[in-house]
Amino acid sequence: MPPTHLPTHPSTQPPNHPPPWQPAASGQYAPLPEGYSPELQALVAALLQQSPGARPNTDEILLLPFVRPHLALYARHITK
Repeated sequence: MPPTHLPTHPSTQPPNHPPPWQPAASGQYAPLPEGYSPELQALVAALLQQSPGARPNTDEILLLPFVRPHLALYARHITK
């Protein structure tokens, strides 16, 4: 079943184009453009796994070494 927050009504889709969730749901998606870190590319690939059990959970994501510095910056920002 497609996520409800994405447009799925036929009138919202360009002709002959699949719904926006379909490529990821089928395991087929374009790689991230150049310039993104290998760590982020790996995270996106993990998040787009077809099997929900193969995807990282929120706790696992928040503990990733490349995510932690961003969390610290965010925490400082919201506590000002």
